[in-house]
Parts: sequence; structure tokens; C-alpha cells
Amino acid sequence: MRSRLPLVSAIVTSLRRRLLRFTGTALMSVLPADETTVVYGYPEAEEQSLGTALLLAERSDARVVLIATDTDVAASALSTASTILGLPTRGISIVAKRSLRGYLAFIRARHVFYTHGLWESPTPRRGRRHVNLWHGVGPKRTFNGTRRDRIGAQVLCGQVPSWTRQAAADLGMPPRTEISSFSGRRPFVRGARPRAAVFAKLGLDPRLPLVLWVPTYRASVKSTPAPASPSEGALLGDDFLAVLQASEINFVVKPHPSDRAQFTTLNADVLTTGAIWAAGVSLYELIAHVDLMISDYSSIWVDYLWTRKSLAFHLPDESAYVGGRGLKSPDFRDCAPDLVLREVGALEEALDAISSGGVWRESSLASLRTRLQVTDEGPDVATLMVTTRHGRRLRPRDAE
Repeated sequence: MRSRLPLVSAIVTSLRRRLLRFTGTALMSVLPADETTVVYGYPEAEEQSLGTALLLAERSDARVVLIATDTDVAASALSTASTILGLPTRGISIVAKRSLRGYLAFIRARHVFYTHGLWESPTPRRGRRHVNLWHGVGPKRTFNGTRRDRIGAQVLCGQVPSWTRQAAADLGMPPRTEISSFSGRRPFVRGARPRAAVFAKLGLDPRLPLVLWVPTYRASVKSTPAPASPSEGALLGDDFLAVLQASEINFVVKPHPSDRAQFTTLNADVLTTGAIWAAGVSLYELIAHVDLMISDYSSIWVDYLWTRKSLAFHLPDESAYVGGRGLKSPDFRDCAPDLVLREVGALEEALDAISSGGVWRESSLASLRTRLQVTDEGPDVATLMVTTRHGRRLRPRDAE
């Protein structure tokens, strides 16, 4: 009997999700839309949703409702984001996700923006417009082995057009899904405060280059039991680690929020997402001041391309990870093979480049941007809001 419990639980969960999706679509088919705009991001300190909410409040006259799992955390994060971007929170109300008020706002809203889906992401009806901001479309397949996502939004945001198309298919979105390079994170990079001010808040030395290592997670905190994955030290490699620790740099590790590993055994500054926001800084504001990012299959380096600064890939478990998770096409390793750290000498070369104020292998970086079709500037958020009660496109307040 006990062996059947996981199967029963899975069936109940599947039925609940289908019912919630069906109910949402049915209610939107019956109830007319109002001029509310709903935004939801997970976690609360997510620039993709916070930036979007602040831009919406500035660019349009629609009432903006920010849905949050923890309203206190969301209020604090919104306040910090408002300070960084210099945009007021006026016109934004924060509503608990586990509330009737929040659900009804979602059902009635003409425009909805979310990063992880919302109430099973039903298909919008009666002139509503739902935008899947997502939380980063990177080189790895957008796939969840524990569930089959089906996102009902009409638009998917991502910085690499071909990868975004593949992500839409992975998320069960139809072929007609619109693709947009809008990002709520971009303003945090563009509007970052001065380096000295940001570094002071985080206890970093503004005189030294900043090297940020941002590996994607191998073992999720939600995995039970934990799958096998490289140790913290082995993930970077002793030789590489020794070079970084011996260099005159700010060496910072930023763990993925879902990562079991927290890298506390390394001789490096470890800054979690929570610690960064607690200091009154956002992750993407910090990224604006990074001199060299070392990453792998994470989507964060795609956004970092906006800075045009040094980037390197370290792939210690390349065969196992790629064979298990899979990559989107084009394969980023083929787009810029010179940016993959195959030996310690390449890392030393990169550190020398940033220490002298240069960009490591700049031509390879430019080739990567070109192959992936990444652009520095994206569309205004108002271009995603194509309908109003009068059938006209909403425009930025400062548009002519």
C-alpha cells in the first residue's frame, strides 16, 4: 500500500493542476478584463519582475499589482529596486499570492507578466495579454524532469532568439508564441550606481578587479536524495582555484539559489542572493561592475553579455552534464571555443587582461554575441502591452 502513495500523490497533483488551469481559462472566458496589470516573480527579490513592475508603473497609467508569496520581503525588495533605478513605487500595490484578492486580480487583469507561471498559467481569453518573462533563457535545455510545464502566455522573453524559440517548445507554448528581448533586469545593469558605492555596501575593494564565479546548480536543494555531483572544490578545480586565490582580485562566488552547495569551504567571498539584497544592492547591479565572469551552463552570462566585459566558461563535468541535461542549438561551445578554460594558463591570461583594464579575447566575445544575436538594448515594456479597452496600443508616457 505504501508503495502506491507516490503514484496516488502524483495523480492528485496532476488533477489539481489541470482543474486550476481549466478554471482559470473558464473564468477569463466569462469575466471581462479590467485595466489592471499583474506582475509576479519568484523569488520576491527577482529583478525580472521588480524592474518590470516599476517600468510599468512609470510607462503606463494601468494599476499595477505585484503578486508575492511573502509580501514583506517583496516590499523590501521593491524599495531597494526603486532606489537603484530611481523609479517611484507609486501605483504599485503588493498582494499576497495565497489570497482571493490576488487570484481575482490575476483573472481580471488585462495584462499579466510572470517569471515562473502563475496559478498554472491558464490560456488568456477576451483580449487579455500574458507575458512569460521567465527567469533566464540560457544554453541548457529548458526542461523539468519532475513535471511537464505548459505555459499559456502569448509572449516569451529571452535574449537569444533561437534559444528562446526552443525554450517555448520545452514549456509547451504554441509555435505562434511571440518572442521578445525585453528584460526587467536590463535597467539594473544600465542604471547601476557607482562602483565604489556598490562595493562599499558589499565589503569589496573597489581598487581591485572583480571576478565573479556563477556556476549553475548540479544538485537542487529540493532533490531527495541528493544526486551525485562534483564537490565544491572539484567543480572549479584545484589549479584554477589556487590561481584565483593567489591573485590581487576580489574573488566572489555567487551560488545558484537552488544549489545544495554553498561553497563555504572555499577561500573566497560567498555572496548569496539574499546577502546581496540585504546589503541594499541587487544582483544585476553588482553584475554591472564585474570585470570577469566565470560561468558554465547558467543563463546569467547571457545577460552579462550586455556589459561587453570579459567572460570565461569552466566546464569540469562537461560530458556528464551535457549528456544528461542537453544543450540548445547553437551550442555555445561552438560559438566561442576560445572562451572555454581548458588550462590554467588561459585563466592567468584572463586575469592579466582585466588587471590592465582590458577585455580577455575580445574578438571571441564579439563573435559569441553575434552568433547568439544578443543586443545591448531591448524593447520598451509598453510594446508588450498591445491592447487597451479602446483597442489601442499603450505607449510610454514620455513618447511623442
